[in-house]
Amino acid sequence: MRTAAMRMGRPATAAALAGTARPETAMARARRHGMRWLALVVVAAASTALVIGAGWPRRAVAAGSGDPRSATTAVSGMTTSQFDQAYHYQTSQGFMNDVQTIWKGGDGYYHFLYLRNARYRHDGDGTEWYHVKTRDFVHYTDVGVSIPKFNGVWQWMATGSVITNESGFFADLPRTALVAYFTSYIDGVQRQFVAYSRDEGRTFLPYRDTAVMSAPDAETNARDPYVTYDARSKTLVMYLVEGDRIGTYESADGVGFHHVGATMLDDGALADLGLEDGDLGLIECPNLKTLRDPRTGETKSILFFGANGYRYGQTTGTYYMVGDLDGHHVFVPEQRPSRVDDGSDYYGANVMQNGDTLLTSLAWMGNWGYSDKPISDDYGPVYKLGSLSLAHHLTLAGKPGDYSLVNTIIEPKALYQGAVAGISRAPGVATRCST
Repeated sequence: MRTAAMRMGRPATAAALAGTARPETAMARARRHGMRWLALVVVAAASTALVIGAGWPRRAVAAGSGDPRSATTAVSGMTTSQFDQAYHYQTSQGFMNDVQTIWKGGDGYYHFLYLRNARYRHDGDGTEWYHVKTRDFVHYTDVGVSIPKFNGVWQWMATGSVITNESGFFADLPRTALVAYFTSYIDGVQRQFVAYSRDEGRTFLPYRDTAVMSAPDAETNARDPYVTYDARSKTLVMYLVEGDRIGTYESADGVGFHHVGATMLDDGALADLGLEDGDLGLIECPNLKTLRDPRTGETKSILFFGANGYRYGQTTGTYYMVGDLDGHHVFVPEQRPSRVDDGSDYYGANVMQNGDTLLTSLAWMGNWGYSDKPISDDYGPVYKLGSLSLAHHLTLAGKPGDYSLVNTIIEPKALYQGAVAGISRAPGVATRCST
């Protein structure tokens, strides 16, 4: 979580991927990704969290992973289960955070990946991409590691995105292939790599043995690429976080990218949109989708990103802005940023397009205000940390110039056999939660 003393300045030219301000360094980000979970609390995230702790109904357990409550808590702080979520997917081992691309597979399942470090705070530190599938966003099945870290080409990985090759853009790959772009830290420098999968995302191999883009130094933010294909121009478009802006890049071959513009999210740009204090701290995890309002018939572009609401009495969270794209695919905002979920724990989110009027979103149920704080119990330090939010359905409502997202939660009613609302209690804790 960023503080007022850590406010961002405006970086230098986007084409150089350079920052004259002092954005968070790669090393600082690596330290910040050391998440530790808060024990035995009821998370007060609006529409996101339900209840935590032993004694509550069990969450859906991934097939083959075993019942987490049967694990011996003394075996390892990376697999202990005494703080498991009751109704949320939780990694079976180690640390998890940012959610990667969500897609519908030919097997009838929804698939997604997330950042996981199975040996968090132990040897081989750093996150890799872990694969999960679900039919209903309530019951989840672990698939396994899809993109491993330290493979001789890249080191540990941060956030990125996956696209399908159904357009045939990559002529040397089958149309059923998946192609992933992601950030890896090489000697502290944020670099973008590309990998491909021929088995529906179960495993990925390097598409190139070197990075396709790179920040100039370890002090510069250039990460979390969101990539999409534009059929009209037959180009790939990359949205890359660069401090307090999101740079836009185009590519004709998926390897060479050139800068075409940027969406500014600094103090001045946000103040122009009517955000009182402007600053939203460090920007992360961009995502761009479209939504049509069935009442007005208007289709708008929606830019999602992670940010910090500390200046507005809020924590880190996922924000969105409504706008349109210019002729070079650069997002032009028309409205001030708003939060997808007003709760304290909806970060590192990803969004799937479900037709032209519906989006589905998942997020890491954590925030940097407390997720990196230490936690210990009678068995010692706990290193199994991180949970997945409930799934959100997002639709567009309002009127031209004043649109907002309507947020509907996919509730795990089959797990808790009745709505949970009002006052919910865990041992020694009482707090209000919502469904």
